[in-house]
Amino acid sequence: MRNLLLFTASVLVALLLAEGILRLVPLEGQRIRGDRIILRTNTHLDIPNFRNPKLPERLQHTRNNIGFRGPDWEPSELNGAMNDSISAALQGSDREPAEHPDRKSLRIFAVGGSTTECFYLSDGFDWPAVMARELQTLMEQGTTPAGRLWINNAGLDGHSTFGHLILLEDILVRYQPDIILYLVGANDVGRLDLSDHNNAGISSRRSRSRGGNTGTDNASSGTAAPSRNSFDKDYLRPSRILSSAAHYSEIATLADNLLRGWRARKLGVTHQNIDFANHPTAQHTETELQQTLEINQYYYLPGYRNRLETLVTRTLSHGIIPVLLTQPVPYGPATDLATGVDLSAIEVRGSTGYLRWREIEMYNDITRQVAQRHGLLLIDLEQELPKNSDFYYDFIHFTQDGAQQVGQITAKTLLPAITNGMD
Repeated sequence: MRNLLLFTASVLVALLLAEGILRLVPLEGQRIRGDRIILRTNTHLDIPNFRNPKLPERLQHTRNNIGFRGPDWEPSELNGAMNDSISAALQGSDREPAEHPDRKSLRIFAVGGSTTECFYLSDGFDWPAVMARELQTLMEQGTTPAGRLWINNAGLDGHSTFGHLILLEDILVRYQPDIILYLVGANDVGRLDLSDHNNAGISSRRSRSRGGNTGTDNASSGTAAPSRNSFDKDYLRPSRILSSAAHYSEIATLADNLLRGWRARKLGVTHQNIDFANHPTAQHTETELQQTLEINQYYYLPGYRNRLETLVTRTLSHGIIPVLLTQPVPYGPATDLATGVDLSAIEVRGSTGYLRWREIEMYNDITRQVAQRHGLLLIDLEQELPKNSDFYYDFIHFTQDGAQQVGQITAKTLLPAITNGMD
C-alpha cells in the first residue's frame, strides 16, 4: 500500500510539474484548446525539406499580426461597410446597390483545412496568395479601380466545418470581411466525432449567445442502418472528456491535439510523399463499394450537410457572402496526365482510387447542393482542376504548381462577380 501511495504521489507531482512547464512554455503548433482556436501572431518559420522532392528545399512560412497568412491587418480597413453591389453580384440579385464612398478595400478570407493553409508551401505560393495576385492583375487589366483588395489565408491544418464555424464566430467576424471562401469536405469524411463535438460544443456555445440549429440528425428511413461496429459511440466519449478538460489543462490540451493528429493519420489526410508512378494498386468489390457509400450516407453525410448549412447561414447572418469550393483529389476515374497511371486503380487508404473518389464526391455533392440551395457562387475545383499528379505531393495537398492552378481557377471564377459589383 505504501508503494502504491508513493507511486500515486510521484505521478501527481510529475503531472503538476508538466502542467506548470507547459503553462510557462506553451508548445508551438497547438491551435486547439477544447473548442477554442489559438492563433500565433507575427511568427516566421524557416523549414528545411529533406524528404519531399515535390517541395522546395527550404520553406518560408509567415503568420501576420492577426495570425493568418497574407498582408497585415490595418485597423483603418474597418472604415466603410459591405458593398451591396458585390453582394448582389455574388448572389445573383438585381437589387440596387448602396453607395459607400468611404470604403477602403474589399476584404476576403480563404477558410479551410490544410489544403487551404498550404503549410508546406512558402509564403506567396499558397493558393489564396496566388488568387490575390491574379485578381489584382486581372482587375488592373480591366476597367475596375485597382488597389481595393485585402485577402488573407485563414486556413488551419486539420480543421473541418466544425472548426470553420468556431473560427467564423470567434475571430473572423471582428474583421468584418465581405467574402469568405470555404474549401470544405476533406476533413469531414468519415467523421462521426464531429457530431459528438457539435452536441457537446457548438450547441452549448450557441445557446448562450447566438441561437440557431446545429443539430446533426441521422438520415431517417425504414431500412436498417449499415453496420458500424468500429464506430460505437462509447469510443467517442474520451474525445468529449479531453475537449472539456482542455479548457483548464495544458496536459489535456496536448493529449487532445495528439488524439486529433492520430485521427488525421487514420483518415489519410496527413502530409505524405506519394510517388504516383510507382504507387501500388488495389481492388474493391461491388459489395465493398456499396457498403462504403451506405455508411457515409447514413452516418456521416447528414452531419456534414447540417454543419455546412449552419456555416452558410451563420456567415450570411453576419452580412458576409460565403463562396463554396469543392475538394479536388488526384484520384478517380481518369488517367494521370503526368505519369499515365490509372488513377481509379491506385491504392488510396486501403482501397481503390475509384472507391475513395466516389466517397469524397458524396461530400462534394452536398457542397454543390448547399451552394445551389442558397444561391451562392460555387467554385467546383474537383471538376475544374485536371487529374495531374504534378499538382499534388500526396493524395490531397497541393504542390506549388497545383496551388498556382487553384489560385488561377478561383480568381477567374470570382472576378466577374467582384468587378460587376465594384464598377
